[in-house]
Amino acid sequence: MSPPTVASPPGLAEATNNSLVVWQHHLAELFRTAKDRFPDVVWALTADNDDDDDNNHNNVLDEVWGHKGVCVCSFLPVALRSHLR
Repeated sequence: MSPPTVASPPGLAEATNNSLVVWQHHLAELFRTAKDRFPDVVWALTADNDDDDDNNHNNVLDEVWGHKGVCVCSFLPVALRSHLR
């Protein structure tokens, strides 16, 4: 009878890859559920990518939702003034 085999812990490369896969999955899930979780900032993705056109709402392909707190922490002050009015 042989002794039970014990799985060795993953090496650094495998652990890094596993962590990256989980992290990417969590970010993708956060992106998909942002509208339900953080409905305070939304960007409209339009067909012609013209953000200055007031009639552009007819060309909206999708919406990207986010949390204003994340934007404030991530954006440069110039971007904040132009995107978060």
